[in-house]
Amino acid sequence: MAVLSQPEFRRRRLPNGVLVRVTPMGHARSVAVNVASRVGSGFEALAEQGISHFVEHMVFKGTASRPSYADIATAIEGLGGSINGVTEPEMTLLWAKVAAPHFRTAVEVLADMVARPRFDAGEIDKERRVIQDELNLINDAPEETVRHSIRTRLWPRHGLGREIAGHPDNLRAFSEDQLRAHASRMFSGANLVISVAGQIEPADADAMLERAFGGLPAGHPAAWPATPAAIDVERVDVDNREGEQVYFTVAGRALPREDPDRYALDLACAILGEGMGSRLFTELRETRGLVYEVFSSLLTFRDTGALMIEASAAPDRLTEALQAVLRELGRLRRHGVSRSELARAREFVKGEILLSMEDTHAVAAWFAREELLESEQLTADEVVRKLDAVTRADIRRVAARVFAPDWAIVAASGPIDTDVPLPFSLDGRAVSAA
Repeated sequence: MAVLSQPEFRRRRLPNGVLVRVTPMGHARSVAVNVASRVGSGFEALAEQGISHFVEHMVFKGTASRPSYADIATAIEGLGGSINGVTEPEMTLLWAKVAAPHFRTAVEVLADMVARPRFDAGEIDKERRVIQDELNLINDAPEETVRHSIRTRLWPRHGLGREIAGHPDNLRAFSEDQLRAHASRMFSGANLVISVAGQIEPADADAMLERAFGGLPAGHPAAWPATPAAIDVERVDVDNREGEQVYFTVAGRALPREDPDRYALDLACAILGEGMGSRLFTELRETRGLVYEVFSSLLTFRDTGALMIEASAAPDRLTEALQAVLRELGRLRRHGVSRSELARAREFVKGEILLSMEDTHAVAAWFAREELLESEQLTADEVVRKLDAVTRADIRRVAARVFAPDWAIVAASGPIDTDVPLPFSLDGRAVSAA
């Protein structure tokens, strides 16, 4: 298929280590500014769990020149724009998207947030309660319960296996000094990428970004704590609670981000459970009526990864639904995929990527991630070409590599009959849910 050419971009590193990338999009009417730190929850020791997320919240609570949350929000939303942040295992991202004439304001607000956050004592205490409410919402949601169970068993003793929002004991204990010190680490030059995309002249943007972010301390690059080798864990974990549905996840370790087979696994995941034409949706919902929704997704990190299949079913259909999921995994491992399945998955994944490239925030975030997380920075077009190169043999090979008979662990939350064994293995083995 024909692929749109990528626009010229400007990329350089400021003297303090901040990497600046500007991607012009001439057709756009907006500009997105992404401030990406390579420090996320996966870098945290147990006693620090939740501190990156806490800092991400606090930089929105006021700065030296914009002393309140309302001042920050109004500066962007008053222009019709949007501003937000997210903490992930490998990075923390702050971003604003505005109409192109307001680019300077977006830069000034974000620079103010990372360079001069207030960390007001009263706001810190208020945010402890807000984040505890966030944790309570997570704990009340069965779908979040099963995801947490999976993460803690895939990556025990590592930040990847812990709740990003933190632990109640840590929330109560974090001091202003701790939060300030962690913010200084997160937002030092050695750990920052500023990615801009939209209707912007690269040279003008570059000069403005250097004025805004060039004064940050250089700091030192954050070191990723290596993921421990997989260990034996409980294959099935059950959270028995009231409800009408059982939420369940089947998952296992997969490939790290830069593994040569990553693109074949991307397409294998799409064939399994992305979209209404996927195997799992067709078999579990359309053919057998076992579930309302079912989908698969990939998590990829520096030195590890996971593939997750999530669904919900009526309690009396849980065992049958689990068996059907495991059977499809085994079928993919043994028999591979058809030409038509590969063609559908390839166009599905490529289409999602290319359509996202129409959005300035998506483009800015794409290149922020590429610069922070990848040893080789690829454009969307280059990724499309790698997907085009994947063959049926590649998918069969990667399926055999990843989906061993004992690959899966299972988590379920809802009204579960603990006397009924739940299947967990691609070869049909089961274990009691009690």
